[in-house]
Amino acid sequence: MDLHFFDRNAEYTVIERRLPHWVQPGVVCFVTWRTDDSFPASVLEKWRQDRRQWLRQRGINPISRNWRQHLQLLDIEAQAEFYQHFSKRWHDELDACHGACVLRDHSNAEIVRRSLRYFDGDRYELTDFIVMPNHVHLLETSVSVWRQ
Repeated sequence: MDLHFFDRNAEYTVIERRLPHWVQPGVVCFVTWRTDDSFPASVLEKWRQDRRQWLRQRGINPISRNWRQHLQLLDIEAQAEFYQHFSKRWHDELDACHGACVLRDHSNAEIVRRSLRYFDGDRYELTDFIVMPNHVHLLETSVSVWRQ
């Protein structure tokens, strides 16, 4: 399979659930999800507060539904600063192992590993993944525009 970055001009499907998932054959996606208790409420609120302040300082309304589109209108250096700063803080907090860290238990981690492999080769090609104590990272490639 020829791997490539997402191309807005090529065919893709948007699947709406809690968040939209854009599916395009051959595109590599980096996905992270976390356990509900992986961030103490105070840490998460401080991160959100700082993000809202950063956006406001650049003339972006952080509670607007389309704040991300406004962020993309900033110069490339400002966008890089935003993603570098807030992504780094986010991942540093995940790696601090807040919460019960239920995925540290090998039987729980094995459930996640098996579920990731379930649709491997059908809905996606699982490139790589790692199960951390309170979150999971994976690389996958959509193999087709799959059904909901």
